[in-house]
Amino acid sequence: MNVQTTFLLISIQKETPWVDNIVNSLAGLGKVKILTPRQAMQSISKSKFDAIIIDAGSTDDERLFISRARIKQPQACIVVITASPTWRRAREALQAGAMDYISKAMSERELPSAFKNILAKSPQV
Repeated sequence: MNVQTTFLLISIQKETPWVDNIVNSLAGLGKVKILTPRQAMQSISKSKFDAIIIDAGSTDDERLFISRARIKQPQACIVVITASPTWRRAREALQAGAMDYISKAMSERELPSAFKNILAKSPQV
């Protein structure tokens, strides 16, 4: 993995402690771009990302969003991040094509390791 890793964080909130946590945590792995869901779908059509991180609270239908992102970027690692993880929502996200479902409560120390592991896996195309 090199410093050229590109992350897309999809969130309607750009200036919150958990967004800062993710950006700071992933800075050593690559570049993080933060976009709203609408902006993200346009960007996913035009630019290639290594990892797409979806804030579950930013989409009305995360399964549909994951499916659309997977179609446009089959090589990308899609990760859903949430403040309130549940088994049902995690299962639905994984079935829709997400590679992982993680908690916003992960620390800046835990996130880089989690994303290194996620990026080391190949998405199911």
